[in-house]
Formats: sequence, structure tokens, C-alpha cells
Amino acid sequence: MRPSGINLKKFCKYLNDNAITAEDYVFWYEKACQIDPSNIYSQYLIAQCTEIGKGVAKNQVDAYKLYEKFGRTGNYLCKYKLALLSTTNRPANHLKSFTLIKSAAENGHSAARRRLAFIYMI
Repeated sequence: MRPSGINLKKFCKYLNDNAITAEDYVFWYEKACQIDPSNIYSQYLIAQCTEIGKGVAKNQVDAYKLYEKFGRTGNYLCKYKLALLSTTNRPANHLKSFTLIKSAAENGHSAARRRLAFIYMI
């Protein structure tokens, strides 16, 4: 049910004219980290935007450093991403990858739990 008094065409035009850019997302993620340094989602999203180049220049080395930095503070999302990145590097560091996956699984990361279960089945 549409609320009365709202012109849908004008509202859609307003949304299109004032579209949020990728730079805006990165700005607000960084602002959220400044306000609450323990905000794990904004930390992860800043590193992810740096990795894929959304809103900032693409730099995978800086992204890896951000994942490490936020992973040291206890961010289980970044620890899991580090585990995935450490297995793709050659030579793979399987022990480091396993400890990061185990740490992320203990903190409730569902994909890390599934991966850990698969590792234990092998």
C-alpha cells in the first residue's frame, strides 16, 4: 500500500539525482570506524572496498595490510578473509590459514565453521 501524498515519479527522480556514490560509502565506513573502533562490519567493508577498488583506488597490498590490522584487533571477518588470501598465495601457508579459520569459526563466522568442518573430515 502506497502512502498518500507521495508522487512516486518525483521520488524516483529524486533518488536518481541524489545517488550515493561508492566514494560516499567509503567515507561513511571510515566515519563509522572513527566513531566506534570496534565496528567490525565497517572495518571489513573498508578493506574490501580497497581490495576491489570500489570508491578508492584498487590496491590489494593495502587491502591485505588492512585485513591484518583489523584481524589483530579481533575482527573475525577480516581473519577469515586473511585465511582465504593466505591459501591463494604461493607457497600457501596452511598452518596460518588453519589458525585464522579456526579463530573466525570460534567467533561465529558461519562460512569458517563449514570450512573447518570440511578440514576435520579430511
